[in-house]
Amino acid sequence: MAMNRRDFLKVAAGSGLLLASDIQPGLATMSTQLPPEAVGMLYDATLCIGCKSCMVNCKTHNSVPGGALYLKGRDVPYEANNYEQGIWDAPVDLSSRTVNIIKVSKSGTAVNKDSTENGYSFVKQHCLHCITPACVSVCPVAALQKDPVTGVVHYVEDRCIGCRYCLLACPFKIPRYEYEYASPQVRKCQLCNHRYKEGKYSACCEFCPTGASIFGKVVDLRKEAQRRLTLKTGDEYDFPVQTVASKFTMRRQVS
Repeated sequence: MAMNRRDFLKVAAGSGLLLASDIQPGLATMSTQLPPEAVGMLYDATLCIGCKSCMVNCKTHNSVPGGALYLKGRDVPYEANNYEQGIWDAPVDLSSRTVNIIKVSKSGTAVNKDSTENGYSFVKQHCLHCITPACVSVCPVAALQKDPVTGVVHYVEDRCIGCRYCLLACPFKIPRYEYEYASPQVRKCQLCNHRYKEGKYSACCEFCPTGASIFGKVVDLRKEAQRRLTLKTGDEYDFPVQTVASKFTMRRQVS
């Protein structure tokens, strides 16, 4: 049956309305408060030694089904086709193969750690899982969603249409796109949410040897951060390792 322009516009408008009604309510009602059980990570640059264990284990434990870097039969991201041979890459920035990275910030001669004069400090960069994430707000198909319980911003690959609005909207330039593939996806840290069902947590925190990165409920992490703000240089403190509620601590001088 022939369709004139007016009928076409009616159908198109109706389809658009159905699409919008299916997706937009969740975005319009996005809370400006974290869920009570929201989880997160606390990073303390003064404890970081730049070993990059977090980077290695992020890639290792996210290259499995459900992980943020799982490629479904394509090459393994960290070793680029050489996983068994143990050939490692050395990324200098976030990419479609690197969703967590340790960088160094330098000043002057950079000989004194954590010093403002001729000093250096390690910086950890990955998704911050914002309270009101811009990437979630701009996605027209809800391919990026914020979990109502954990607060983790996760990616639903089957919904993604590759518009890359999330890349433009994120003020921290976190999401990355797989330009190298014919059927690309968006890659970002998902706080290892595929490990929660196993009673595990983010790999970067589990394998951090110094407690520079610790996992836990946001309310507990905020309390821990407040405690550290009251400490003075030279004070001794028992820093928790792996999780904020861990019984395993390391006593160190505050720098």
